[in-house]
Amino acid sequence: MSQIFISHVEEDASIAFEIALRLEEVGYSSWLSEFDVPAGGDYPTEVAKAITHCAGFLILISPYSLESGQVYTELLQAFEDNKYLLPVLHDITDEKYKKLKPNWRYCFKGANSIELLPEEVASTLNRIIGGLEATGTYPGHKCDQDRIENIRKELCKLRRPRPKPAVPTSNFESGPSELREAVDFLSMAHQLLRPPDTPSRVAAILSKVVKWFKVKKLTRGR
Repeated sequence: MSQIFISHVEEDASIAFEIALRLEEVGYSSWLSEFDVPAGGDYPTEVAKAITHCAGFLILISPYSLESGQVYTELLQAFEDNKYLLPVLHDITDEKYKKLKPNWRYCFKGANSIELLPEEVASTLNRIIGGLEATGTYPGHKCDQDRIENIRKELCKLRRPRPKPAVPTSNFESGPSELREAVDFLSMAHQLLRPPDTPSRVAAILSKVVKWFKVKKLTRGR
């Protein structure tokens, strides 16, 4: 049995998928909730079952996962089941995470953490595999090419840059610089409007906003 449970949050999915992809390519079987919880399945039950049967528990520790109750629940079960725990740090230092979550440190029972840098995933994976082999967990899984391809496709989607929303200009006669000025002005007006403002003060501020818009020809009222 060489299945590795990868505990992570959605914000770290691209890193989790890349680790899973590389593990699959060398003969390990990975478990990811995005791929391995059946449609309509009971999520907590499936997760608990996967942790019970996994050979190793890899947890991505990041500023996001430190705030996740689900990740902590998974860590506790892996600790109670006496699983091999492999903490991988992403965007956080060993010292900082231990300071923020001292109870997590207790769960790891002195296990050395691995710091992951985006440009060093390949070398980090060698350390991960070395840690697994040190506990007697060796690749024994026949590569599932369909699964590898599915992970690769989803990883590409996550890496694809999202298009920036177009700035609506159909109702404006001014260019981008004037639009930015309008946004800045409205932001300033919003800061000025603080409770408990009197109705007369609110009206005065809004009057200035409308007047400014008319001067800049950014509204229909000209």
